[in-house]
Amino acid sequence: ELAAVLARHRPDAVIRIEAYECTEHPGRVKPAPNVQIGYADYYDKSVDILPLEDPVNCKQLALLREWTDSGASLSFWKYLIPHYSQPQMKGLGQPGTSIDAIIADTDLYRRLGIQNVFIEAEHRGYLQRSFAFLQYFVEAQLLFDRDQDPERLVDIYMKNVYGTAYPEMNGYLQYLRRMQKDHPITRVSDWMYRRFAHLDAPGFYEKAFEFLSAAAKKAEGD
Repeated sequence: ELAAVLARHRPDAVIRIEAYECTEHPGRVKPAPNVQIGYADYYDKSVDILPLEDPVNCKQLALLREWTDSGASLSFWKYLIPHYSQPQMKGLGQPGTSIDAIIADTDLYRRLGIQNVFIEAEHRGYLQRSFAFLQYFVEAQLLFDRDQDPERLVDIYMKNVYGTAYPEMNGYLQYLRRMQKDHPITRVSDWMYRRFAHLDAPGFYEKAFEFLSAAAKKAEGD
C-alpha cells in the first residue's frame, strides 16, 4: 500500500528493503516495481575465498537464485572484508586470498542479470589480510567492465605496487592461490572457525616465508 501511494506522488523514488538474516528468504508477496530488495549474502554462511558456485556455498547460491528468479528488483550485498584478520576474531592474520572467488563471482553476477552490487570492504587500522587492496582493485574493475581480463588486472596491480619485488610477490600470490585450490575448505564450519586447510599443508609457511623474505630484500631502501 505504501509503495502504491509513493508511486502516485513520487514516481521517481524507490523504497529499499534489506533481506538480511531473518528476512533473507523471499516471501509469498511479490515486491512492487518501486521496491528494491537488498539481499545480503551473510558472511558466516558463505565462504568468501570460494566462488558462490562452489559446492560448499550451494545453500547461499540457491538463496541468491531464489531472489533473482522472484522477479524482484534486486541489489546484491556482498562482503569482502578482512573479518578473519581483526583482533577480536579468531584467526588473526591468516594467509588467504579471495581473488579467484572474485573473478568467478563477478561473472556469475552478469549471468544472473544482477544490475546492482554493493561490496562491504571495511578494515580497522592495520590491514593484515593478504592482498586486500589487490582484491578491492580487481573487484571494482570487473564490476565496472566484466569483459576485462582479470589476470591482466592482477598483473597491473602487482607490477605497479611491488615494483622491483614484483616477481617474488607475484610468485607468492600464485603460490597462495594454488595452495588454496589444492587444499580447499570443505565445510562452512571450517570457514566460521577459521580452519584453512592450505595452512596445514607441509611446508606452506616455509615456502611463503621464502617468497616474502626475497621480496623484502629486493625492496630494501625503496
